[in-house]
Amino acid sequence: MVDYTEEDLERFAPNDALLQQLGEAEARGDEAAVDAIRRQIIYPAETLLAIKETRGADWLRRKGWRLDEADRKYGKDWLDRDVVA
Repeated sequence: MVDYTEEDLERFAPNDALLQQLGEAEARGDEAAVDAIRRQIIYPAETLLAIKETRGADWLRRKGWRLDEADRKYGKDWLDRDVVA
C-alpha cells in the first residue's frame, strides 16, 4: 500500500471527474472516448511501473498515457532503464 500525502492527493484530484466520464463512455461502448479519457488520467507511478513490467515500455508509449507521476518519481528515462521500486 502506498501512503499518499495531501499534495499527492491534490495532483490526482482531476481523476475524479475523468473516472466518472470513463465509466459513462465504457457504458456507451464509446471506445474512442474511452481511449481519449485514459490518456488524460493521472496514473500513480507504481501502477505505471507494474504495467511497464508486464506489458512493456513500448505498450505504454503506444497508449499515450500520462507518465507524469512515474517521470517525477523514477526520472524521465524510467521507461528505458531498469527501475528498482
